This record gives sequence, C-alpha cells and structure tokens, in this order.
Amino acid sequence: TFTVWQRNFRWDSHAPENGFTREEMVDRKWDEHNTLAQELDQQSRSGDPDAEGIIWPNVAEVSLLGAIGCGSALLRLVIETLEAGSQYDYLVVQATDNSVPFYEHFGFIR
Repeated sequence: TFTVWQRNFRWDSHAPENGFTREEMVDRKWDEHNTLAQELDQQSRSGDPDAEGIIWPNVAEVSLLGAIGCGSALLRLVIETLEAGSQYDYLVVQATDNSVPFYEHFGFIR
C-alpha cells in the first residue's frame, strides 16, 4: 500500500519538483499528458501525514528491485500476483536514476 508523509504530495509528471525537463524526457516513458497522474489523484486515500501517513489503499508500492540479480523474476511475480486479483488498481515504484530503464522495461512510466 502506497503511503506518504508529505502534506503537499501530488501525482504530477509535469511538476518542477520532479527535476526533469521535457527535453530530458524525450527518450523516456512518461505521463506526458498527466492522464495517469489525474487517475492516481482521484484514488481514495486517508490518514494523517503527522501520524500513520496518507495511505492510498488501492495503490501498491514496490521497493527497489533493480540490480539485485533476481529483480526481474520478483517483479514479474508481483505483477502477475496483482493482476490475478487483489485490492490494488495501480502499482508504483520509487526508482533511482539508474533503475529507471529496468522499470521502464516492465512498462512503468514516470
């Protein structure tokens, strides 16, 4: 379950805080029209950022799996398990710059 402890968190690939320019995103898979961001922003959430955090119960989060040798197999298993039926409608990752191509290979977009 995806959880944040920031009051001002928002799903937005165009936000200046993401640290990328449009030119840098030319060869990347990203939410160019912010459609995915808008869908994620519409998901139910609850909680307190000063306590348990703000929780998106229908958004699953995967920790870093790239560069550990078995990350592809683990991520495939997670994706297959979630697609087979779960409470989650979305799967998100917090990728390092070096792991972005790994996740893009599986269809993740920024």
